[in-house]
Amino acid sequence: MARWIWMMAALCCALVAPAAAVDKVALISSTMVLERKFKLMQEAARAQGVELAWTQVDAEGEKGVARVLDGARLLIVDAPRSDDQALIERVAGAQIRAARLPGVGIHVMSPPVRLRPMGLPPAQAQRVFDYYVGGMRVNHERLFQYLRAVLQGTDPAAVPEPVALPNGGIYHPAYDKGVFADLRSYLAWWQGRKVGAAQGAPVVGMEMSSSYLSDGQTRVLDETIAALEARGALPLVFYRSSRVARAAADGPKIR
Repeated sequence: MARWIWMMAALCCALVAPAAAVDKVALISSTMVLERKFKLMQEAARAQGVELAWTQVDAEGEKGVARVLDGARLLIVDAPRSDDQALIERVAGAQIRAARLPGVGIHVMSPPVRLRPMGLPPAQAQRVFDYYVGGMRVNHERLFQYLRAVLQGTDPAAVPEPVALPNGGIYHPAYDKGVFADLRSYLAWWQGRKVGAAQGAPVVGMEMSSSYLSDGQTRVLDETIAALEARGALPLVFYRSSRVARAAADGPKIR
């Protein structure tokens, strides 16, 4: 009887034992960066077995900073402009320094220094920057594969390189690759979908930033394109350059 009691007790302990800890990454930003980007990144992180905890300091303040830093093993600071950097320093600076976490500061609107490594080797920091700034689901997934490898001591070089948007392109949600690199290819594809419709159809152009695509902010674009096509127009939704290409054009960007 005693043997069965011990066996049942052991089984109960096994059932209630905590699950293996998940690597946690903290992300600190401001409301300058739309929260949908972070929600999409959170989904990508979860799919790779990583917990992403994010906060916008002007929305949650010091409590939000404490929440995301608690138990985190790596930190990403997304502060595009100098104003965002100053805000994050004021609200979160003391806690960030006390946490002493490795990570990166990403400042995409602050050339020429768009990347600031924090305790990561420059090559690793650059790779994190390229995944993060390249955006899109594929790069978000690879970012967290890479960070998991860094945190667990496996080989991060085994993770595929970031996928870059063309440096200038045309967007359509029905195109499986998302973006055309040139007008000729786009028109040929569009004509194939709308046989005969391109002839004489009014062309409506709309310039956007590539960040809409990188950060998953495409709902307005998709609805606009659908509305234009429903009225017999040929939509031309384009961006002139990608933010990855702009960052590369600045030359050295690590401080």
